[in-house]
Amino acid sequence: MDFFKKNKIAGAIIILLVVLNIVLITLFWLREFHHPNFAFRDTSRKDRPERTMRFFQHELGFTDEQVADFAEQRRIFFDEMKPIIKQIHDLRMELTDAIFADQPEEDRVRILIGQISELEQKREFAMFSHIKQVSALCTPEQQIKLKDLMRDVMIHNRPEIRGERPDRRINGSKRRY
Repeated sequence: MDFFKKNKIAGAIIILLVVLNIVLITLFWLREFHHPNFAFRDTSRKDRPERTMRFFQHELGFTDEQVADFAEQRRIFFDEMKPIIKQIHDLRMELTDAIFADQPEEDRVRILIGQISELEQKREFAMFSHIKQVSALCTPEQQIKLKDLMRDVMIHNRPEIRGERPDRRINGSKRRY
């Protein structure tokens, strides 16, 4: 204690640093256990369609009529996609079994990959058609917002290739891919 009486400045700095450490540790701890409520990122499936509708209404400014039309198009789209997605899954399971068979048949693997490719092509074309239908619901201003939104989704979902991360800034501004 004699040290603190002789060096009041050093003692004050040490006390300040201890208090600062306690505050920072508390903030990190609270941040670690605090999860923001992202209404559109909730993983529960039962209210996903409603969240999607609210998202489009908020982001694109959909009217109630547009939301209803979009909901119907979305329902039809997912009804069409369910059997395709199931077929793709079943074929991938079969492909996995064929690859890890005691004596894999390369011809069978090629056939399964071809079938999966055809179904993926159907799925991509159905997605294109669905987005085209959604775009048809939009006003010209909403179409621009939809295009930007789709571009953001593609940027967010781009593949990460080790060591080939694109530079995000050109001349100090954000790059749009």
